[in-house]
Amino acid sequence: MRQKKGQYRKKNREIEKMKRKPVKEGEKDTVHEIKGLYIRLVYKIVIGFLVCWILFFGVFGIFTATDESMYPYIRDGDILFYYRLAQDYSQDDTIVYEAEKNKLIGRIVAGGGDTVDFTDDGYLMINGSVQQEEFFFPVNREEVEVYLPCIVPEDSVFILCDYRTDGKDSRQYGTVEKTDISGRIFTLIRRRGF
Repeated sequence: MRQKKGQYRKKNREIEKMKRKPVKEGEKDTVHEIKGLYIRLVYKIVIGFLVCWILFFGVFGIFTATDESMYPYIRDGDILFYYRLAQDYSQDDTIVYEAEKNKLIGRIVAGGGDTVDFTDDGYLMINGSVQQEEFFFPVNREEVEVYLPCIVPEDSVFILCDYRTDGKDSRQYGTVEKTDISGRIFTLIRRRGF
């Protein structure tokens, strides 16, 4: 027995109606709430990523110490966090700076207008006064590659490593312009050598 075309369509519509379950009012709201939660979650993740990117590439920096030049305060392998937006550097600040396309760490010992020299015993002299330092690693004047006494130009600093027998600093590179300073170190995480 053959069915007419109209009857076939009518049966299909009835079957489709049976397949579709009516969505209850509470279920419809739940679906929209879940979609809204996913959208908000993605939005928060994107915003969080942007904030972290701005903080760690614009405001703060991370650097890993690769030698013992700042021993005993900073050890090889320590992770250093520095503040990039600092503009007012002063004596005794520990900084990250660039010299001859290398990123280095050191301590500012003199600023613009100061005269830096070393005694015959290897002590640091600033403006003719011998500096009292917590740890003393003598400097051999013959190994210093810059002309001594060195007068630090304005907008520049003279940088020394704490462990002076192992590091390279202003004794080899000369004075460092403040524009070559990446930032002031404000904290570190010890990875080795507790």
